[in-house]
Amino acid sequence: MEPGQYANMSRDYAGFDKEKLVNYLFMRLLLSNAQYLPTYASSFREMPEEPLVLGRKRRNIHFSKADTLADTQANCAKVANELMMFANGRVFVDYVYPDEKYKDIIRSSAGGVMHNIIHAFQSMVDQLDWMSEATKRKAIEKSMNIITNIAFPDWIMDNAKLDLYYKSITFDPTKENYYDIWTKLTIFNIEAQYKHLTMATADYEEFLMPPGIVNAWYQPELNTITFPAGILRPPYFHPDWPASIKYGGIGLIAGNVWCEKRRVDDRLYQQLMVDPHSPAMYRVFGTLQNYPAFRVAFNCPLNSRYAPKDHCNVWVPNYMP
Repeated sequence: MEPGQYANMSRDYAGFDKEKLVNYLFMRLLLSNAQYLPTYASSFREMPEEPLVLGRKRRNIHFSKADTLADTQANCAKVANELMMFANGRVFVDYVYPDEKYKDIIRSSAGGVMHNIIHAFQSMVDQLDWMSEATKRKAIEKSMNIITNIAFPDWIMDNAKLDLYYKSITFDPTKENYYDIWTKLTIFNIEAQYKHLTMATADYEEFLMPPGIVNAWYQPELNTITFPAGILRPPYFHPDWPASIKYGGIGLIAGNVWCEKRRVDDRLYQQLMVDPHSPAMYRVFGTLQNYPAFRVAFNCPLNSRYAPKDHCNVWVPNYMP
């Protein structure tokens, strides 16, 4: 949470009556347990998911009844990966990187791609017409200080540290059912996040999501960008692939994750339910229209659907080849 939000929260909280607070807490309870409620709970399916990890945005989630064994297995794997992300991450890392050689290769190769993406970003910023020289210097300086976390946090490879992290959790299969275990793990993860409030210093090597997840993220308050092991796999990445495929895969993701955060997020919180991403069509089609290099590479006629003469210039100069 941004520091300024604490004051806003205190101000707003003072204006709530008891009924609103109770309704809010009860709704949070229903949302977090919607997947275990009868079918009439379908009205909750379009509500945004409340993430367990601080700093992660809401996203729409669709709960549905698992009708087949395959669906059940996939759902169990997803829940286990999210609720015991570092334990599962360790198993995943041991499987995909069987020795230190593989770990070094993936970090060196993916790190090289990210280094070049940042260097290209700096070059693009230097050519922009709408940005002042002072702002350019700040943007380039920030990009030079970005910290890249690749594949997994080192501490999960230490058995003693991993055991210590999960020391407070015990399970008794003879007395606890799935819901009991899920509740216990949920509480554990929430408490783990609350501990961040007591940390004297920031952990710049922290993973906010499971190492096995197919995703990537940038933390603006830490200036860190993270690529977990789950996304450093085909079809997005392989260290032996040609550079063209690497940059078309993980390079594209790196650029998107980095550049989409060069704006203020305040407007995303003006409404309770708002997707932080643009509509899918415009995330692809809009990018192509606004990138002159695409028109040149694919020889698109000027003013054709993919190459309008008048387009948005954000990360490219006004000059159009």
